[in-house]
Amino acid sequence: MDEDPLLEFLIAQNAPKSERYLAFENRQNERFAKYGWDFVSDATAHTIFESVVRPSINDFLCVKKGVFVKQINEDVSHIITFKQGRYGHVFGWGVSLSFLPHKWDEDGCKFHRTPKSARRDLFENETNLIKDDPETKLFPYNEMDINHGTVCFFDDLMRAWENLQPVIRNWLGSITTLDGVLKEARFQIDNREWDGPKLVYSFTLARIGQYEKGLAVLDQLMVQHSYYASPELPKALQKIAGTR
Repeated sequence: MDEDPLLEFLIAQNAPKSERYLAFENRQNERFAKYGWDFVSDATAHTIFESVVRPSINDFLCVKKGVFVKQINEDVSHIITFKQGRYGHVFGWGVSLSFLPHKWDEDGCKFHRTPKSARRDLFENETNLIKDDPETKLFPYNEMDINHGTVCFFDDLMRAWENLQPVIRNWLGSITTLDGVLKEARFQIDNREWDGPKLVYSFTLARIGQYEKGLAVLDQLMVQHSYYASPELPKALQKIAGTR
């Protein structure tokens, strides 16, 4: 029999086997006794979200289901998302950059310059921002139970938003300028194992007038990873540098 996805998640957190099994089984038993068993649909989850979370993010514009955008300036927008993930509904948050391409092919580069097309060019997650709470190592805030009915889901959502809202707000609040974008991109280059921040760093350097430095970062990225090896990216970088 396949393991429950939640149990797979616990295993991935490197908790001792006995601890994670006991924690998972105890939690499931306690929840079944308290809430019963009833699946929460995506539509119901969003209805509960609207009552719990939506009033506290009225400074964000809802551009489509579960996606909320706040334009900070012509370059930077903030995004908060609420979507169904692998283990249940989760919050996402990030920064969208109007000068950064998200697609490139023989027809050139495509950009996302409107609130409706905004996307998370830089983003973070709970694991990286909340490290000192032992409870979240087994049961993260950003994982809401959809298997034990609406009351259980409501309780999980309240717990998640109460703890994540200040984290999300603080992180977004640190990235409102291009200098803030550069600082976060540099941090993620040094501390994360993915390449998106390098592209962000390159284009942001060009955007603030440091084209040669941005090109050097982009050239290195193109050599390291074939995904970025498109002649359209240097062309776009040059155009971005010339728009300031």
